[in-house]
Amino acid sequence: MKKENSFLVKNASATGIPSNAGAPTFSRATTRDYKGRTYQIDQPIYDMGGLLVDPSFPETFTIPTTNVLNANEGTVEVGIIPLVLADTINYCRIDYPTTGRFLLFVSASGRVSFSIDEWGGASISTARGVAKVNEQFTAALRWNHKAKEYTLFVNGQKIGVRYYDKNVKGEFGTIMSVVHNYPAVITKLRLSTIARLDRELKA
Repeated sequence: MKKENSFLVKNASATGIPSNAGAPTFSRATTRDYKGRTYQIDQPIYDMGGLLVDPSFPETFTIPTTNVLNANEGTVEVGIIPLVLADTINYCRIDYPTTGRFLLFVSASGRVSFSIDEWGGASISTARGVAKVNEQFTAALRWNHKAKEYTLFVNGQKIGVRYYDKNVKGEFGTIMSVVHNYPAVITKLRLSTIARLDRELKA
């Protein structure tokens, strides 16, 4: 096998989601009327090119982290259409068993931020006005314990890098809440068990 082919095979297998990984779960305990149609308990609503999730019903869209996401390294790529802007909207949230969180968050001013730290701790942020109501933005969240850094990409642009030490923070919690506290549409979601390269995450 050629060297470049073995490299591709190695990376393809490294990013594959294991067969024993838990499935993403959408749940809603009640029926819901939406645009003239009644949706049954736990029946997802697809609109605006993605999955609509409104925590006020409450609806949840969660992913078990076991065998998919771990504190050593990985990448989450997501497309989001916010249906409101408020302080502070939580996406792709994983609470640590001890303290702190892994969090993509958006402010009322449309600033998009990523943090692996304590609540109120350090983060990487865009300028204001990047997230807009009813408009999609894309984000890539990458972390790598070996390099001791995490990185945010938004709309194909590298926003910044910050220091991260898994030895300080410990392991991730068991659940990622993709849409946590305000309604949004998730248009795409890709999880990788490796820290993807810059060129894969830039537009």
